[in-house]
Amino acid sequence: FWSFVPVLGGGAIAYAGVKSGSNIWIGVGAGFVAGAIVISSIPVLSKLATILWFAQIATAFALKRAYLAKTYPKDLALPDDPKLFAVIAANRPKVDINTCSKNDLVNTLGLPIVYANDI
Repeated sequence: FWSFVPVLGGGAIAYAGVKSGSNIWIGVGAGFVAGAIVISSIPVLSKLATILWFAQIATAFALKRAYLAKTYPKDLALPDDPKLFAVIAANRPKVDINTCSKNDLVNTLGLPIVYANDI
């Protein structure tokens, strides 16, 4: 939503980087904000501000799926979309079922304690 605001859109990308723990996204967002401020303050380059604005909108939409995957709540069931499922599963921790503890079964995999006690 904030990506449609010319200068604040870069801040939204940087905020998404903070929430997801991605330093690259923080840098890209800060670059968009700095670029928008510099380009809009120089009259000769002010026509490039529209191109920068469209670039930040495109970047925000390109990062949307990765952001949702990185911030997907662990207590929610995985979605039915196979592509989103694969991306979310890649970000979750892996557990070796043969050597894990009951604590790993319950807290990492989300298995109910009743079933973990039976294993």
